[in-house]
Amino acid sequence: MEWSLLWTVFYGAVCGYVAGRIIGKDGFGFLGNVVVGVIGGMLGRFLVNQFSIDMIGGPIGNFISSVGGALLLLALIEIIKYNNSSTKRKRTS
Repeated sequence: MEWSLLWTVFYGAVCGYVAGRIIGKDGFGFLGNVVVGVIGGMLGRFLVNQFSIDMIGGPIGNFISSVGGALLLLALIEIIKYNNSSTKRKRTS
């Protein structure tokens, strides 16, 4: 296994865990944290580049954008879950 892949998995797990703790969850398990962190990192980096946001360079800026992207991803997931649950309640009523 390549070191960069191991680093990505570890970094994703940390970012996903931090984002989960910020929103008040206990984390999503190792695999869930990795998925949320890696996808959130890609989302955060995309948004920073897309909107030309000035960020601190290096690992600190990367961490901030990754956690921010993970928070946005978690917010989107919560909105989708809420909309699905309210749609189900309307159908059964």
